Amino acid sequence: MRWLARGGVGVALVAALALGRWIDDAWPGRELDVGSFERAAVVGDRVTLRYADLRLESVTATKTLATGSGAVVTNGTWLVIDVTLWAKREWFTGGYWRVVDARGRIFETDPRSDFNILQATPKVPWHVRAAFELPAGDLAGATLRISPAEDDRRDDVAVVDLGIDDDRAAELDGLTDIVPVQQSSSFSQPPLPGEDGYDDLWKDQS
Repeated sequence: MRWLARGGVGVALVAALALGRWIDDAWPGRELDVGSFERAAVVGDRVTLRYADLRLESVTATKTLATGSGAVVTNGTWLVIDVTLWAKREWFTGGYWRVVDARGRIFETDPRSDFNILQATPKVPWHVRAAFELPAGDLAGATLRISPAEDDRRDDVAVVDLGIDDDRAAELDGLTDIVPVQQSSSFSQPPLPGEDGYDDLWKDQS
């Protein structure tokens, strides 16, 4: 009986291993369930995300940024991107912004560029100017990616094609006009409780 019991355990173990292998074969990509939800767009599109809507307005470049602390010069290229952002149910306090080049390299916002969203008021349009320092000659095929945090698993990520082909990349690399940057700001102030428009602003927030 003891031999039979051990034999039964062995059969059950083999069956479990076989089931595991069958699941691996049937759903080989199940580990991708922890991936992000990419929302593709191009310049001018309004992208709807869980935490905000945004629209990339324009792309330019420079060798010199004019910041609140003075001029910031690069031997490469500052890629300067203007975005309008509408936070949704929560105050939006920054997120993780980065440019990914055609080779997959990641270039994050640079603290020297005064990039700071502060706290974007829900449903009020905010102007954001983000600058990224890239090597000269590596702009073609770049995309902008925005997520609420660096760990963007199981969350929305905006992936915006910057529309930079080889000709546009050469043009951007050649721009030398100084570009001013500053902290983000709202285009208007939201109405306060009791003021006209307050109920309309928050009526769909419950």
